[in-house]
Amino acid sequence: MRSDHAVVLTRLEDVPSGSAFDRMYVQGQIRGHRELLALNSSYLRSGRDPQEQAVARMSLPIIQRHLAILGNLREIA
Repeated sequence: MRSDHAVVLTRLEDVPSGSAFDRMYVQGQIRGHRELLALNSSYLRSGRDPQEQAVARMSLPIIQRHLAILGNLREIA
């Protein structure tokens, strides 16, 4: 686990359940999905392995759908 991700996880562990936790969790998920979207988009443009490019291409709409769902959750949380 990357150190910045570990920091988010540690912060979450310190927040009691409830709306503050929900907000922090959703924000962390949005950041992670944005990173994943950028990574897959970058690999799609410059990756060399056709099979891995196919996985990146297939993943993009799923990640985008998750981001849309998380955006709706952010409005609720």
